[in-house]
Amino acid sequence: MYQSTVDMIFNVLLLVFWFKLWTTPDDRNTFFNPYLSSIDRFADAAIRFLQPVFVGFNHKTIAALTLIFLIVFRGVVFVGMSGPENASWTLIFGFMRRTPASNGILSYVSFSGLSFLVFLFKLWSITLLYMFIQQRNNYAFAHPTIFLQRLSLPLSSLRNEFTLLILITVGAFIGAALEIEGAPIQPTININVRHGSFILVAAALTLVSLSALADILMTIANVMVLLIIGSFVATFTGNRSVMHFCSEWIDTLLGPLRTRKIAIGMFDLTPLIFLLAITMFVHPLLRGILYGMLANLL
Repeated sequence: MYQSTVDMIFNVLLLVFWFKLWTTPDDRNTFFNPYLSSIDRFADAAIRFLQPVFVGFNHKTIAALTLIFLIVFRGVVFVGMSGPENASWTLIFGFMRRTPASNGILSYVSFSGLSFLVFLFKLWSITLLYMFIQQRNNYAFAHPTIFLQRLSLPLSSLRNEFTLLILITVGAFIGAALEIEGAPIQPTININVRHGSFILVAAALTLVSLSALADILMTIANVMVLLIIGSFVATFTGNRSVMHFCSEWIDTLLGPLRTRKIAIGMFDLTPLIFLLAITMFVHPLLRGILYGMLANLL
């Protein structure tokens, strides 16, 4: 649990500098979006602080060098955190569960890069899902969707017909890299990337990528739980800022369901029904179908 928390903090910090690689100072979406503007100010402050170290480099170059340094630094830190008495650093990607193949620095640094790729994959998946939902239903993009869209550059700037294919391909690449660089942890699946048939390996990695896409539903469900708790706390404490934040994000995550609310008195049950549908029906069904197909391949 401790390592996963540290891993998440590093990934969020890495995302801040990744965001600076794809934005410009005159980006109106960044300036007028309350979530993006906060990240942009933090990133600018961090880059100004680092300018004496990277003399003569522009902001994007400093952001890129800092991104690389943090990936390497996390790998080194996690080598020091590993040991017989500590839990292994584990990455879960769809049906795959992997830990670093060795205790060497290079293995941990490559695992650090893969951890950030898995994080980006999850973010991109959520963004594309809600961009598709809002475009399909002709909704105006709210602050949360624009926030996700800008954080998901450059993928979110591509044409819609290519983004899903590219995302699945990225997921297959992550699966192959984890199979090569990581050691399996049970329960998991194993794919013979080096010596297996190309067609079977490609099909298996595609299914792994799709299983990781399906797991995004559980990420959304976990976020929804936190938002529901935050909304209840804000309601009883009278904190309007937190109440507005939770309400805006809950409405975004509900998608079309936000126009079909089910309420008992003053309590809106739509988010709870949404949670039950995802966790008890949709996600298990998708994983079951994909696992059955993968089992037949392997």
